Amino acid sequence: MVNIKTSSAFVNHEPGWHIEHQHSAIEISVVLEGKGLFCAENRLIEIQEGNVILVRKNVSHCFQAITPIRFGVLMIDDLPEGTTPFFEQLITTRQTKIISLSPYELQQYLSLFKNWLRTLSQPFLKEKNLLIKNWLEILLLNLLQNAHIGNKVFSVSQAADFIRNHLEQDIVMNHLAEQTGLSDSTFRRYFKEQYGISPKRFQQQYRMAEAKWLLRSSEKSFQQIGEIVGFSSVHSFSSWFKKYEGLNPSEWRKQQQIGLS
Repeated sequence: MVNIKTSSAFVNHEPGWHIEHQHSAIEISVVLEGKGLFCAENRLIEIQEGNVILVRKNVSHCFQAITPIRFGVLMIDDLPEGTTPFFEQLITTRQTKIISLSPYELQQYLSLFKNWLRTLSQPFLKEKNLLIKNWLEILLLNLLQNAHIGNKVFSVSQAADFIRNHLEQDIVMNHLAEQTGLSDSTFRRYFKEQYGISPKRFQQQYRMAEAKWLLRSSEKSFQQIGEIVGFSSVHSFSSWFKKYEGLNPSEWRKQQQIGLS
């Protein structure tokens, strides 16, 4: 089997950066942060976080950074057998195409992309071509599953998933509402209808559940646990924990250990 040639990386550029080129590889560039411009086929299009730019071989195109911008770039000289139909379904009959991922779907793709880079960085890979082929299928299938023309928004359930998967972040709920395309009040109403509690209370419950699990099952420090569930200091974490549980984290952990002894 001919070796499958790929290159991939995270790439950062400052405002004003510009490149115009063409190459003999298929390009899949995902905007991870920031805003810019993409031009090809006599079109100039603004690109932003969540946009996926697909480019066929030997097509002249250019990028420009409006703000600091970060890409996850994947270049493939030749798609291995069996993966071409996935790319063709994504790009259809175009030479270039832009699709969008919701914030939640972008996080999914980013996680896959990081694992792809981590895998390829390992020395002495066994069955390297088969490994690359399988990873390319996963990445392309993920994009195909989530392909959407135009800016894509969260569903309420995806917003809940985003909260669950980002307990360490200080999520502004009205910003999350914007991602669903709903007003703040409508988002909160729909969320409560679906989950029985407000988005903020939903976040608090999952933070508490994770904190308790880590206190009970790990030897992580209170500082580490606090950071995992979204607190920058031990004091703020301890005060929050005691407010809801009546015990500070140290007392709660000791109580659990006594119960297991």
